[in-house]
Amino acid sequence: MKSPDLDTTRQSLPIKRKKRESSPRLLQQLTSSGKVRWMLAGHYVDGKRQREYFNDYDEARGRLQMLETARANLGTLADTVASKPKMVADAAGALDLLRPFGITLMEVAREWRTCREALRGTGLELLAVVKGAAALHESKRKAKTLAAIWSEFQTDPETAKLSDAYRHDLKRRWQTFEDHFGPDTQTCDISPDRIRSWLLALTVGDLSKGNYGRYSRNEKAMNPVPSQSP
Repeated sequence: MKSPDLDTTRQSLPIKRKKRESSPRLLQQLTSSGKVRWMLAGHYVDGKRQREYFNDYDEARGRLQMLETARANLGTLADTVASKPKMVADAAGALDLLRPFGITLMEVAREWRTCREALRGTGLELLAVVKGAAALHESKRKAKTLAAIWSEFQTDPETAKLSDAYRHDLKRRWQTFEDHFGPDTQTCDISPDRIRSWLLALTVGDLSKGNYGRYSRNEKAMNPVPSQSP
């Protein structure tokens, strides 16, 4: 069977594609139930067409006006950026700095503004506040509780060299201190002023208060410091 001859001289007709709408617009439609509605056409998000439907004309018109305003503002911004190349360079540099943190330039701007508003009128600088908060966090992370300090003291080989009476006296003094502040309290949460207030409130003589203070004011780890006086 002879194959039919193919005409290779004819050019294929171009495929007609529907032209993409250049701007959002409202189209009136009649539903199957006979009601009138409005469709917002020509609206694209990330290159994808997004159709919206409204039963109320005023609501549809308001949405259209909002998109038209946003479109106009974007055009104004583009003109501004085009006339200020340094702004583009600064933005690109900022994005490079932020890339390791996975955060956008807009997110940073919003967070910075929120922080500045929170510090308004305090006289504090944002960087100083951040460093202070980081230092406090690190201090709390490394700090020990009063119960942990006493437990370490009891297991310290040097403690075993002390007499039973001496250890008993230290335990009594530390227990008074721990009962007041709480066994789960961390040393970073007990300021020197709090210790001084506690010492002044003790119903003991000045000599005993001094003995209590010798170990409770230890700034290195707040470990009990032995005292020979009762």
